[in-house]
Amino acid sequence: MPEDVARAPLDALHPAAQAILVAARTVLRERGMAGLTIEAVANEANTSRTQIPYHFGSRAGLVEALFDWLFYEVWMRFLRPPGEARTMTIHESLEWSRQEMSDLAAVRDAWDLVVHSLRDEMARRRLVLLYARDRRLEVETIGLGRGAPEGGAPDPEADRRSDAIGAVLLAIDEGLGLQRAIDPDFDLDAALDAAEEILTHGLPEPRGETDDG
Repeated sequence: MPEDVARAPLDALHPAAQAILVAARTVLRERGMAGLTIEAVANEANTSRTQIPYHFGSRAGLVEALFDWLFYEVWMRFLRPPGEARTMTIHESLEWSRQEMSDLAAVRDAWDLVVHSLRDEMARRRLVLLYARDRRLEVETIGLGRGAPEGGAPDPEADRRSDAIGAVLLAIDEGLGLQRAIDPDFDLDAALDAAEEILTHGLPEPRGETDDG
């Protein structure tokens, strides 16, 4: 599992591979997954087609590297600056989400890869691991953590509940981000305000008929 969110995926690559990955991101943004071919990336990077399988093994390996880069970019840019790992309030966490969703190009890049993973088994398995990590980070960010206290025995039920809470928090981020990417007029501020109210105080009481009417 890719646990180390503090390590930039690009930093681990040879400079030639870095240039290829940057070119692949450009092709993805301009042409979508259908246009993300070995030839298109090689042309964008001004390199030989053979360099891509040399550094990434295959197009699938290149897509995996793009997954890692995009997921890293979200967490490091908005959540975990170098040397900082403090707990956020719900409000601060949602403000981070607001910043994340304001970058429509990055949101669309990510969704291109997510949709691709539904039909590509290797990409799907990679995304499963990344989502598992991000659910953990979601709960750690607001101080809920997961698992047993230090030195204690593992608590599978607590771990399961923590993972479920992380899934809900991630669903809020991704669901609102997708709606914002689809509809430029979507009222993201109102939706995030409602999310903060629900996460802080719970759902409002349903409006039923009054006794006198």
